[in-house]
Amino acid sequence: MSVTDNGIGFNQADADKMFTIFGRLHPREAYRGSGTGRTICQKIANAHGGYISAEGAPGKGATFRCFLPLEQPAE
Repeated sequence: MSVTDNGIGFNQADADKMFTIFGRLHPREAYRGSGTGRTICQKIANAHGGYISAEGAPGKGATFRCFLPLEQPAE
């Protein structure tokens, strides 16, 4: 599954920073949010044996892709 927007985007070099708790790429005064949403989504995907990737470019928006296995990993 993927989600694409036409928002502010981000430098691709900063993609990993977006998935750290409270990770922000812009000052709090510039954009709302706590920086926890993407981290929570990543943790949910990881718990199910998947992951989330992010691609973006400044001023061009971003695409987030969620990859989940067809079957849950054995425990």
